[in-house]
Amino acid sequence: MPKGNHQYIVASNFLGTAKLNIYYENSNSMTTELEIPNCEIYDVIILNNNILIASSNGLYNFNLSGNLMSTISTSHFCNKIVKGEQNQDIYLICGNELWSYNSSGSLNLVNTVFDSIRDYLPFYNK
Repeated sequence: MPKGNHQYIVASNFLGTAKLNIYYENSNSMTTELEIPNCEIYDVIILNNNILIASSNGLYNFNLSGNLMSTISTSHFCNKIVKGEQNQDIYLICGNELWSYNSSGSLNLVNTVFDSIRDYLPFYNK
């Protein structure tokens, strides 16, 4: 994912450890910002100077400037994060549940269906 100024966030899973790295295009080098043992990253999204991480251990917020990780939830195992295009809302697909996430860090259940949800496309009616 683009971070800016020829820098990219690279999320990877290797030997049971989830990693977030920053790749510097100009120098063709990479630094490790975060390692989470016994974890698998499913999806990530950049929100301002934070990275929202959906993983096998739950949801996390990683602050890039302070290199601090905080736990949002250890009971939500979401496989996809969707960002709304018009209002920048964040939606989380967690099995058969669709959740919304706001900037204050709260999760709200939007809908539950009988089957699993694979994707979510917000529709805006003007």
